[in-house]
Amino acid sequence: MFYFRSYEACAFIKSKTEPFEEGSTYYSTGARILPGSGKSYINAFDLNTLDFAWRNPQFGMYKGWGGVMSTASGLLAYGDDAQNFVVLDGQTGKALWHFNVGELIHASPMSYAVRGKQYFAVAAGSNIFAFALP
Repeated sequence: MFYFRSYEACAFIKSKTEPFEEGSTYYSTGARILPGSGKSYINAFDLNTLDFAWRNPQFGMYKGWGGVMSTASGLLAYGDDAQNFVVLDGQTGKALWHFNVGELIHASPMSYAVRGKQYFAVAAGSNIFAFALP
């Protein structure tokens, strides 16, 4: 499986510079995303079938920025769009556990082991959160 976050939105692409008007939002050229059009997903793409095994929509009011980490044991870890650190079953996409850190998670998670016990860690805001697997 190939796991990744995606953000899908409809946008206007402008090639001609807009006139500047003081007090108004100024986009000049480039892309302008339509309000309310963006949707974020955590995806599992099956490289054998070349199709999605599952896609989990994100429902928070923020855009997630960090990457998705997979483990050899089949777990997925990431920060969602609602300030949660989430662990999923990589085969089914089913949520196994989550913890609200109370801040945006811009970093990708990491995993490490101490004396045979596995941990996850993630940075959120100016804090580092670490969680042990049972």
